[in-house]
Amino acid sequence: MINVRSEVRGHIKWLLLCFDGDDRHEYLALIRALLQSLPNATRLLICCLQSEYADFLKQELGESLKEALRFVKFGRVPQQGKCFLWVPKNTERYYGLWCRDPVLVRNTLDQAALMLCKTAYERDNYFLCDALAGLRLPGFHFLKETGRKGADLYLSGGNLLADENFLLTGYKEFQLSWQNGSEAHGDQYFFKDETAAVTALLDWANGKGLMFYNKAYLVGKGAPFLAKDGLWGDSIFAHIDCYLSLTATRVTDASGCSRYVLLLAKADRILLPENTLRDREDGILQTLNNFLDSVAQQLADTGDFEVWRNSVPVFAHCAWDEDTARSYPVRFYLGLLNNVLVQAVNDAKLVWLPRLGGAKFLTGADEYLAHIEDENAALWTKLGYEVRFIDANFHPFWHWSGGLRCMTMDLVRDFGN
Repeated sequence: MINVRSEVRGHIKWLLLCFDGDDRHEYLALIRALLQSLPNATRLLICCLQSEYADFLKQELGESLKEALRFVKFGRVPQQGKCFLWVPKNTERYYGLWCRDPVLVRNTLDQAALMLCKTAYERDNYFLCDALAGLRLPGFHFLKETGRKGADLYLSGGNLLADENFLLTGYKEFQLSWQNGSEAHGDQYFFKDETAAVTALLDWANGKGLMFYNKAYLVGKGAPFLAKDGLWGDSIFAHIDCYLSLTATRVTDASGCSRYVLLLAKADRILLPENTLRDREDGILQTLNNFLDSVAQQLADTGDFEVWRNSVPVFAHCAWDEDTARSYPVRFYLGLLNNVLVQAVNDAKLVWLPRLGGAKFLTGADEYLAHIEDENAALWTKLGYEVRFIDANFHPFWHWSGGLRCMTMDLVRDFGN
């Protein structure tokens, strides 16, 4: 069977990151924290978009990692090591570090082969898929999909969550599959309407063989999606993994009905530096939660999910006003506590959560942020997870609506016991 794999099941064997040189010291702290918290069997592959970035990481990590730090040469990944620095060819064709979005991975009949599908995320940005297809990973090889079956769907890795027999995809982006955002073939779009696009999504996700996925939910359909605004941009809820988490867990109610648990964010409080001009935050929490509450209700109404709400703070990227000698908010963004890495293998379950600290100029909020971290950790613990926090500053990345999951891609998962 060749199907889209679960986003949460199985041991993470190989984890990919892309390093574009920006915010390099924050990124370096993230790499160090990941290396400290990943299981012994998990390998970290870092795609460096310039050779100088690989040199920087070698200088910073070499002393502590020693022989565990290795270079990928001629596309061959060494057999031994923990952290691997990889500088592919033609890296000028790739921009940004959201390696989750441009490539979707499917299982194949051969467990050592992985099928790569280019996504609609930056349709001309196919570098990463092409580069991975030429990579020789110990015990695994990658194949690129041929034909247009998957490419006709407007998907991205951050907007597609799969587990058990269902798919979740964000309606706002996916609707471009049948609307004017989709590529046209002659005078016709690839899909005439939503029904045709959903049918094609399930057909593609199942690949060859028996029907594995039989339900697709368009998350946010009918919800009051936030209009583009200078206070948060048009991407704050663009991808569902920024506010929604799979848990690989079911609960049974008093009547014996089993439902899959989803964690869905709830904006809790706006945090601003002291003495900030506070004339731009009115109604923001309500606007954010109008959308999130509507999504929660939509998913609960299906009868298939039990939706648990996890509190997240709202931060502000601020600028300085010379006339008043005070800061003022330029853009609001979420602390992406739903943008996490999950590894569920039978009863052994792990989740990696980002720390909330590090917001620029923000003081006096440590106690509140620690409380929110504890509250989120308690939810995952209740679901049977061991919680590991990544001690790094995620604010430079959250500001651009991406987090831990967006910055990483679990290239290989082992589904054995």
